[in-house]
Amino acid sequence: MLMANFQATLRTLFQYQRFELDFLMEELNQKVMRSAKGEKFITFFIARYNATTRELRYVNAGHNQPFITNGKTASLLEKGCVGLGMFPELPFVEVGTEILAPNTTLVLYTDGVVELENAKEQHFGLERLISLVHSFYRLSMEDMNNLVFSKLDEWRGQLKLVDDTAVFSCRFF
Repeated sequence: MLMANFQATLRTLFQYQRFELDFLMEELNQKVMRSAKGEKFITFFIARYNATTRELRYVNAGHNQPFITNGKTASLLEKGCVGLGMFPELPFVEVGTEILAPNTTLVLYTDGVVELENAKEQHFGLERLISLVHSFYRLSMEDMNNLVFSKLDEWRGQLKLVDDTAVFSCRFF
């Protein structure tokens, strides 16, 4: 229910105005606090891309750090704030800015991806995910995501999934 309410709030806010990201995060934090009464919080990543200037502005609210990559090197998107609903007022909000070169890929993932364990109780890990993305960088986003999930299935073997596993990738041409 909290996520459904959050998504509806986000859609409503974007229908009527374009907010600066730091203001938007403050507003969303207040909505989550009212809904969850401080008992739950939401991790969240939001970005706005300007195709003319190639500028990506983003805020990461306590979510696993997304990364951008050119297929050879990766940079974590570290700017942001704490999870929404953790405090009545956000102690800080840092808006990150990146200028994206052509063929840059943005990859977002849930903790269930990097924390997925194999039979030896080893985590899949961020480094392995980045390496996998680099190995299959020339593929379409759909094919690359499918390959990532295939490798995650191989990694866990017969073990059941214990957390959500989601990957979102987007290439900027």
